[in-house]
Amino acid sequence: MVISTADRSLYCPEQCDCVPRQLLNCQGRGLERMPGFETTYHLVFADFSQNNLTIVNLQEFSGLLARKLDLSHNFIRTINPIIEGAFTFNVEEILNLSHNALTSFPAELMNQTLYVDIIDLSYNRISSLSKKIIYYQNELSKLILAYNHVVFVHPLAFINVNSLREVDLQHNYLTHISQKLEMTSGQILLGGNPWTCDCGQKWILSNENFTNTPSPPICYEPPLVAGQPVTSLKLEDFVCPPRYNNGSLLVQSRLGGRVELICPAEGDPEITEVMWSFRGQHPSYTIASKPDKPLIIQSVTEATVGRYWCTVWNKGGNLTMSISLSIRRTDPETTETVTTDGRFTKTVNSSQLPMPVDRNFKVPIFGIFALTSLLLILLFLLLGLGAYTHNLRNRLKHKRAVAREGLFSWQTSFPTTGPYANAEPATLPVESGYMYLLQNARQRDRTGYLQDDGRRRSLMLQPGEYASTRKRVLPVAPAVAPTSGPHGMYGYDSEHLYDTLGARCLSSCSESSSQMSVAI
Repeated sequence: MVISTADRSLYCPEQCDCVPRQLLNCQGRGLERMPGFETTYHLVFADFSQNNLTIVNLQEFSGLLARKLDLSHNFIRTINPIIEGAFTFNVEEILNLSHNALTSFPAELMNQTLYVDIIDLSYNRISSLSKKIIYYQNELSKLILAYNHVVFVHPLAFINVNSLREVDLQHNYLTHISQKLEMTSGQILLGGNPWTCDCGQKWILSNENFTNTPSPPICYEPPLVAGQPVTSLKLEDFVCPPRYNNGSLLVQSRLGGRVELICPAEGDPEITEVMWSFRGQHPSYTIASKPDKPLIIQSVTEATVGRYWCTVWNKGGNLTMSISLSIRRTDPETTETVTTDGRFTKTVNSSQLPMPVDRNFKVPIFGIFALTSLLLILLFLLLGLGAYTHNLRNRLKHKRAVAREGLFSWQTSFPTTGPYANAEPATLPVESGYMYLLQNARQRDRTGYLQDDGRRRSLMLQPGEYASTRKRVLPVAPAVAPTSGPHGMYGYDSEHLYDTLGARCLSSCSESSSQMSVAI
């Protein structure tokens, strides 16, 4: 049929081929977005497959009414729903979205496609089917989800779809399905999944939705039934190997106490035997017991403390676990006598007696605050005392150093005025620092040395400071006659100060005197 140019602009997009009321063929045209429809199309088949579509806006299909719509072999990742209240997506029989890049189930699309019979979502990347993925669909009879990445199906995924006759979940990554999965009728195809045929999947044998299918699942685990179809197994073939049941693996006891060790394992069928070993020794330290009976140690000693190993078996396999037994270190027990009534008394362990509790006890907030303040004050006082002690110690240390080095020391009393009683020159050590001090003193400071506080200082020579080798120091200036005035040093004229390089004694003294004083 040949379509005129005028008719073509009304019925067929420019990039596509059309057969009026039959076909809209846009296959393989390199489309990156859907073409617009200027009028309503009533078609049997609309084909947009093998293009470069990545996003589909259902709003763009507002003018399209088709029995079959093919959007397969594109790169569709996102499907934007129709604006609420606008219209429904008018596909009546088959909606093909296979071989795309969808990562989640397009629930909005499903709920706005009310009359479609078959939806094909195979060869996508959908990983899970959540609760009520289809809740407005009344006509859907077949949902194809084969060759996806599905690992989980919610028990209420298909609860509102009464018309659903088949769900194809073949060749996904499902290992099991919940027994609570609700589906009114129909089949669930599970072939090609790595199915785990353990004790939790026994119910499948009694559910016709899984057994009356052309491709039942093949067992992948456990190894006992691997490779066998689920429908070929018996109930006793669905086993669960022993597994850890979250019981205690650390046990403590006091010396001499009685201990019961239980292997924390469970399985289906039930575990029939438990083998215990201690410190890895076999068979003298190996004990067999029933799973419902513990390993009993009547009296715990240092020799019985260590790591115990338990191994359990059932039809599905075996499991070995370790339990550590250690000694609980406690204070020696004391006993007290408690009167139970007027006639009988009983001796019990004091550790078993409850601690008395004053129900009217209240936390003394004010007392705690006062105690804290007092502690802070004491802390500051101690810090101040420590600082003062440190300062005083440094001062005393300095004075000791001054005395050792022969520096000036305080002299608060002086001899009475009068003529010199001893004209002999004093002796000083050759290596003494006094020589340097005397030789470098200023002329007017050699007789008297006034400090800021008005006190005079003198050089104190201790007997231990005399060296074995001595040198006479002769006077360099004669003595002057004392004056009667109150001023001057010891009553002498302050204008004629005595040069003390001669180091004359102020009183009778000799080289063996216990102390010599030289005024400078």
